Amino acid sequence: MLILTGPPGSGKTHTVLERLRRDLAGGAGRVRLIVPTATMAEHLRNQLAREGLLLRAGSIQTFSKFVDSLAGAPPEASKPVFQSLVRAALEAPEAAAFERVREFPGFQAALAALIDELESAGWTPPSDEPSRSASEEAIAGVFTRVRLAVQERGLSTRAGRLRTASARVRGRQMAGVDAALFDGFYVFAPVELELIAALAESGIEVVLTLPDWEGANLPKRTLAASGFKERRLEQRRPAPRVALVAAANMEQEAREIARRILAETAAGRPFREIGVIVRGYDPYVPALRTAFERFGIPARYYFPQQLSAHPAVAGIARLVDALLNGWDHERALAAARMLPASEELDRFEFAVLEELPAQGQESLVALAGRRLGELLEAAAELAGGAARPAQRWCARLAALAGLFPSPPVRDGAGHEQAFLWRSHAAAVEAFIRLLGETAEAFGNESEAPLDAFWAEVKANLGNAPFWPRDHRRNVVAVMDAYEARQWELPVAFLCGLIERQFPRHHFEDPLLGDEARLRLRARGVHLRTSSDANAEERFLFQLATTRATESLTLSYPKYNAKGDDNLPSFLLQHYLQSVLASVEGVVDVRPAPARPRVRRSTPAVQDARLLEWLAAKHATLSASSIQRFLACPFAFFAERSLRLTGRPTPPRERLDPPLQGQIAHDVIAACLNMPLMLDQTFEEIFRESTREARVPEGHRTEAVRLEMLGSLREFLRRPLTTGARETLSESDFKLPLQDGISVQGRIDRIDVLPGRKALVIDYKYAPGYRIKSYIDSNEQEQSVQAGLYLLAARAAFRVEPVGMLFCAMRRGVAWDGWVADWPRDETIGTRCDPAYLRGMADKAVAAAMAVAGALRQGRIAPAPSDGSICERCDHRDICRVETQELVTVAGGRSQ
Repeated sequence: MLILTGPPGSGKTHTVLERLRRDLAGGAGRVRLIVPTATMAEHLRNQLAREGLLLRAGSIQTFSKFVDSLAGAPPEASKPVFQSLVRAALEAPEAAAFERVREFPGFQAALAALIDELESAGWTPPSDEPSRSASEEAIAGVFTRVRLAVQERGLSTRAGRLRTASARVRGRQMAGVDAALFDGFYVFAPVELELIAALAESGIEVVLTLPDWEGANLPKRTLAASGFKERRLEQRRPAPRVALVAAANMEQEAREIARRILAETAAGRPFREIGVIVRGYDPYVPALRTAFERFGIPARYYFPQQLSAHPAVAGIARLVDALLNGWDHERALAAARMLPASEELDRFEFAVLEELPAQGQESLVALAGRRLGELLEAAAELAGGAARPAQRWCARLAALAGLFPSPPVRDGAGHEQAFLWRSHAAAVEAFIRLLGETAEAFGNESEAPLDAFWAEVKANLGNAPFWPRDHRRNVVAVMDAYEARQWELPVAFLCGLIERQFPRHHFEDPLLGDEARLRLRARGVHLRTSSDANAEERFLFQLATTRATESLTLSYPKYNAKGDDNLPSFLLQHYLQSVLASVEGVVDVRPAPARPRVRRSTPAVQDARLLEWLAAKHATLSASSIQRFLACPFAFFAERSLRLTGRPTPPRERLDPPLQGQIAHDVIAACLNMPLMLDQTFEEIFRESTREARVPEGHRTEAVRLEMLGSLREFLRRPLTTGARETLSESDFKLPLQDGISVQGRIDRIDVLPGRKALVIDYKYAPGYRIKSYIDSNEQEQSVQAGLYLLAARAAFRVEPVGMLFCAMRRGVAWDGWVADWPRDETIGTRCDPAYLRGMADKAVAAAMAVAGALRQGRIAPAPSDGSICERCDHRDICRVETQELVTVAGGRSQ
């Protein structure tokens, strides 16, 4: 019986594999290699297979599979069953201390993990311990109830299975195994050590490896008491070349890793000899995945995916939620979005958004096309009915998976497409398996309504992972520090080396603190404390830095997302003292294009008939259409020429600024000369406008209503007195210019002064600080509203404009503009020469003619005057404009 110890990289795994190779070469096949995870077992099987060794089934297996081969009955309670029993135990009176938190899934999962840890450590709740707190009493009560419930169901816990396996081994009920080799473990639970000792006592040769770290001291002492001898191996692997990279941010760090990988492969190294090690999935794996996809680097990510996030499973979950909520249209739309994109789906989405809020299956089917309608009817048929056995619900819900088809299989597909097919199949299988386990937890023959059974499914679905099937060989391995235990790679990258990222800082367990754990440890129940977890972080760092045999690149981002300095890992600083590594520079790069770039000509309409159609359609222009063209010709073409319909506004956003502005204008037009009628008029107009726009009632609608009413009251309470003899409100105009071009619009208010002078006024339902932007946009010729209104006052209404004012009236009243001849003593706006006002009108005419000329020439190219408007544009996904800002963010250089 032998324990191989030594620092990481000292040859422990090599020694164990040599022992296995000799046995396999001799054809005996009576040796078992036991490893911690299924991916480690797969990795070692592939490695030995590439060496030409034939492996028998089960020669390399996980600890759990090894225990299953020994324990027999009763079977282990599945995770959904165990967590269901924990939830049931939390409803008992003895769990009253957890009443405020027992409904939280995170708390339930943490308590289930603590119960497993306590039982694996051999804890039995004592009845005579006066020092226990109320929470410890509650833990003991839940622990006892869960263990009894597991036994009543004819099942066993993981710890119970290990003890059963130990008993069977001691009873000589194990055949066909001469030696058991344990590798890749750095710590063992007491119940696992009990099985290892039982194997040794039964005459089976046992060899296990343990690295040098303080957490391995207890297993070594325990096994030494059972007769195990320790043999120490010293580090013999040559130290790799070490490089340190300090990138500006996490995205640049990921791009630098991609660049160095491509440099390695360009020198002839296969991808499979390269690995990237991170502390955990977040936040680095998404950043690495994005960078690798952009640079065309194939990678396998040794991380489980969240089952509830897969499109097929998410679609089923949302569809059932919609059904249980009376076929709520918004929930049903969320389910439909999980289907492959199609024109039918787009039409359905627009139709549903226009109808929201709404419920009911019939109205929903009426909005759907043929395929979507069949899906909804099939879902209603499968999930309909009253209380049924849990097993029946399981079968019906499993049938829903067929409504969300996998991507179509085509000949000649690449590895990425094949991976999507395998992922879909794995997700559906995992979901169906989860349904079966939930039905088992519920009681297969126990009758319940769908909502009760589905609540259990969703509780289990929230933290259920699944492993996509990825059998690609020549790929970069991306793994966490735990997975890296049995890997040896010529080239390795270790990233994210900042404090709180690697190492992570562990605090006391909130359910069972360090004081209670140390008290139990004194009684022989060995539980991990926060100091043990922090020591494990130091060991994981040491482990990760010894995986490379030729080249190791360490990296970290200097700044976080806010631009603040990151604190480099203290473990990194300590490690650098033992190696010679200088900080290397980062070379920012762009991925090479997949095909030669073709210089595209400027988009333009060239067909004579289409040019004629454009000229006729836009023979009459408005101030808003001219402003839209000046902002971006393509947006104008999409909205005003093609009349493309934007995505309908969700109900909660329908009372938007344009609708509020329209309500304000209608109220002012009706009440300007009758301010006492404001309240009644406002209520009528507001109610009718929101009804037509299908604005739902609620807190926001009421808050906007009260704000608008208050703003309009303040506006009418202090009207602008100009001494006007006549006031024109909401006055329409249409003026011919030249070459068949006309302009039209509506002026909110014209105050006609003595001598046929006039003051033109435009209302804006906006805060006062926005008024300056209206002034600036007209002066900078980005807007022509002021100039066209001044022109219309002179040409259409036969008055001489002496000023143009804007009034902002939301949350206060603010005035500003240009005035050449103010009839009263006070001054509002900026004094100017009359020629300045005429010049604004002339510039507006010139802008209108320029826009008309550009349209007649077919100019529709995307050319936003300000890149920020693209963020709010409904057509940003089809214009294909590449702004300098986007190029810079992508890590490129201007062309």
